[in-house]
Amino acid sequence: NLLPFLEPLLRKSSEGRRNYSVVSSLRQSENLQ
Repeated sequence: NLLPFLEPLLRKSSEGRRNYSVVSSLRQSENLQ
């Protein structure tokens, strides 16, 4: 059963995606200034 192994990976990937969007938005705001 791979679910117990895949669930934390999916959670980490979603957190990484959120962090990446935050970093990209910060970079865009820096470019605007």
